Amino acid sequence: LQQLPKVHQMIGNYGSLSMTCAELFGHDSVPSDQASACLKSMYDRRELTIFFLDAMANAMEEPDQMAAIFGPFLNQACFSLRGRNLVDQKSEEFRLIADVSATKGPLAKLLVTLPAFRPAAAPQAAPNPLMSMMAGGSGSVPQPGMGWRLQSESLLGWILSPTCIDTALYKEQSARS
Repeated sequence: LQQLPKVHQMIGNYGSLSMTCAELFGHDSVPSDQASACLKSMYDRRELTIFFLDAMANAMEEPDQMAAIFGPFLNQACFSLRGRNLVDQKSEEFRLIADVSATKGPLAKLLVTLPAFRPAAAPQAAPNPLMSMMAGGSGSVPQPGMGWRLQSESLLGWILSPTCIDTALYKEQSARS
């Protein structure tokens, strides 16, 4: 039993090597997007645990390579939480993100750099000439505030959104509309 942690680490190392240097095992090189799709497929079939993912990520030496392989997989997991509400909690998807965050390792560090973590800057609205003619008008269409955008377009918002207070997000799902 004392050898189990070493064996676990070796399995992670070999998993990492098989994705990044398949030539060592007599196979053709694997593109990063194909390796990411393989991770997603294995996770969907419940063949991949967070411990194995973390061990493989820890074994990778190049951050760019790790981001290319694990980034699309984690980003897709983040976007799968979009639409989370009181009825559909998306517990499986949430558990993956929570487990990745709990590792506090390279996967957690990668998670905060993904596009799903923080929304992109809001595009500037085109000026409206009719608004500038009105008293006190600025000529531009009002944009949603950053708080609304964080709530509706970011990982944190998707995780925190299923509350009774946020009925504005669910008007299209409401029985009254």
